[in-house]
Amino acid sequence: REDTDKKNPPDERVFKIANHFRFHFREKIDLAKLLTRYNLSPRTFYREWNKFYTKSPRQYLLSLRLNYAMELLQDQSLCIYEISERCGFCDPMYFQRCFTKHFGTPPGKYRKTVLKT
Repeated sequence: REDTDKKNPPDERVFKIANHFRFHFREKIDLAKLLTRYNLSPRTFYREWNKFYTKSPRQYLLSLRLNYAMELLQDQSLCIYEISERCGFCDPMYFQRCFTKHFGTPPGKYRKTVLKT
């Protein structure tokens, strides 16, 4: 394994893309443009990504957005559709489906539960 690590060091470009996700998850992200910017083919990117991350890039980005949504749901002044937009979702209904699937409860119900405590 040590020889393999020396022969195949981690591709830093994958970590740069992951960092881009972390800092820009609230925006629309065009993965094809990122791959072009970092001079990576899709095949190489996914192969390298899977060496270090257990989630696909899409799942990783979705997880960042949904975790941020959990924080925003604590602010009663924000409507669900506003939270959806702030988290990078184009469609509030899609946001609600993703949130419910990921956390097992709809965002409105989650908000009520959190605000009770």
